[in-house]
Amino acid sequence: MQKEINKEKETLESKVASAILQERSIVILAGRQFKAAKPTLATLIDASRYISELPKFKMEGKNPVFDSLSIASDCSSIAKVIAAMLLGGKKHKGLLYRIRFRRIVRIITDKATQIEINLALRALLDGLQVEYFFVTTTSLIEINLLKARREVDGKTNQTTVSGQ
Repeated sequence: MQKEINKEKETLESKVASAILQERSIVILAGRQFKAAKPTLATLIDASRYISELPKFKMEGKNPVFDSLSIASDCSSIAKVIAAMLLGGKKHKGLLYRIRFRRIVRIITDKATQIEINLALRALLDGLQVEYFFVTTTSLIEINLLKARREVDGKTNQTTVSGQ
């Protein structure tokens, strides 16, 4: 029992250390190791662009296998999401970046197993530290909501609502 607690504690401590040091995740796809870029806002932006391309569908609940197969042909964006997270976000994507991006997408779509894709995506999302982005954006949105929305016109002494 004590060994399990120590093992869990070491895992939590190593995760915190990795986050602080911004260590790069290593994922295995198609039997090959890929080292992910350090997490940046640009990486999150690129990944979210490809996530937005994923098909929107509603699980009917009758047969999840058929539901999944019906959208499978539209899910090449999953490979693009993983490739974007592996390579990292860049403002100016040069020729070398585009070649590497296409190569990784092709490896994922043609050779990687579903389990490898799932594990890689989980590891990359953990390494991307999305929760810190969420906390930052949520607090900024709250600050924006708290600012005054009504102004009083000094000449007429009437209240104007934003947007009027």
